[in-house]
Amino acid sequence: FLGLAPVDTTILASSAIGNNSAIGFYKAASAECVGLVRAGGTSTSTTLSGGFTPTISTWYDLEMLISGRTSIQFWVNGTCTGQTTMTNLPANTVTLALTAAISAGTAAAATLDIQQLVCFQEAC
Repeated sequence: FLGLAPVDTTILASSAIGNNSAIGFYKAASAECVGLVRAGGTSTSTTLSGGFTPTISTWYDLEMLISGRTSIQFWVNGTCTGQTTMTNLPANTVTLALTAAISAGTAAAATLDIQQLVCFQEAC
């Protein structure tokens, strides 16, 4: 998982989303990566056009454009790959923070390197 979620030590529970609120990129074992919006424990997944399955030892640019409280676009390597409305956007009472979580799903070690994080808010 890479995106926005509450500060929590159980972002992933048994390799599945373990918290009630999240917005970001999520890849389950043996599946393609999806754009995810989760609120109150209910998830809305957006299939990313062209499919996206990260491969080891490869850098990717992953971007999200959140438009107000109504829609989100997911971008991979500079290309818009999916868009969804956010009818279940986490409520104003949920504080979301930049979050990265990885689970190997096997006995092998799993490592995620983040080269940089860039966040900004445009003027309304």
